Amino acid sequence: MTVSLLAYLLIPLFSAVLIQFISRNKKNFADIIGNITLFAGLLNITYLIFNPSNFKTIVGGISRSYIYPIAKLSISHIAQDTLTLVMILMIYLVAFAVSSFSSGFFTKEKNHHHFHSLILISVSAMCGIVMAGDFFTLYIFMEALAITSLALIAFDNNEKGLKSAIKYFFLTFPASLLILFAIAILLFTTGTFSFATMTEMTKPLSARNLPFPVLIAAGFLLVGFLIKSGIFPFHAWKVDVYEGTYSPVSAFLSGIVTKVFGLYAIIKITILFNFFDLK
Repeated sequence: MTVSLLAYLLIPLFSAVLIQFISRNKKNFADIIGNITLFAGLLNITYLIFNPSNFKTIVGGISRSYIYPIAKLSISHIAQDTLTLVMILMIYLVAFAVSSFSSGFFTKEKNHHHFHSLILISVSAMCGIVMAGDFFTLYIFMEALAITSLALIAFDNNEKGLKSAIKYFFLTFPASLLILFAIAILLFTTGTFSFATMTEMTKPLSARNLPFPVLIAAGFLLVGFLIKSGIFPFHAWKVDVYEGTYSPVSAFLSGIVTKVFGLYAIIKITILFNFFDLK
């Protein structure tokens, strides 16, 4: 496979900007551009995964191949593996379904083109999260997703929507600080942000034999992502947010955003720190 996964991250960003320029006077263009971008990405990632010539490679897993430096930052890179491809497929599938549904939902909304741009930026941020090869990249895209999620929650510009956005911010912002603190602990303990390097360091060790600071950092990461995803007992923000936002926003948040924040991040951390190996 020679297809760069960066396309799944960059093309939605380009489309989001394009929508802002050409959809102010032509409302239907936002629907068309958003849906075409997401549908094309969905078809492409589906072909990439299920193409017979790629099937053995994908099923077998890809660990260190396909690493792309971005922004000339040596600590920031994009990595591809089986879980990454499956998550990108799910991101585009849910985003396309929500975007298609919202095409008829926002017929009376003057600024509905902003919604499509926010969805596309969120897709880029989620792809960045699942493609991240180090904690620095992961955190940057995670905060980008948090900002777009906040904007989507406040998109219903009424009192209930704004209250939901404020509650979401104040309940999830501490989680961002907790995750940042955990990343700092890992950097000082291991000397690196890289998942691959940390995996090499922790591979010979079981979870019980990991250094105490690493265990503390892993615990902070898990709690932070549990809060971000709204998993019990950190679900206080979910009810108000889902009730105070438009239906497409609720569907998008519950359908994929919280899954990327929670399920994917927890799986990644569990694998990274050998939590399945308790010997």
